[in-house]
Amino acid sequence: MKLVRPLVLQKFKERFMSQNLAEFLKVLMIVVTMSTLILSLRNFITNLDTERQSDVEDMDMVGHQENES
Repeated sequence: MKLVRPLVLQKFKERFMSQNLAEFLKVLMIVVTMSTLILSLRNFITNLDTERQSDVEDMDMVGHQENES
């Protein structure tokens, strides 16, 4: 029974997964993962910069309100 499962998987790979297809899927997975990581970090940095700008603007508004009082 133990030999049946690897044999079935081997036959499946031989039939449906050529070496080129397996290599293509591996590279595609790496590209998609790295692209997602880069876009996520870009989004995080952009949001962080936006929050800093809004904090500075809030501090300016507080300064203006104190001067008007």
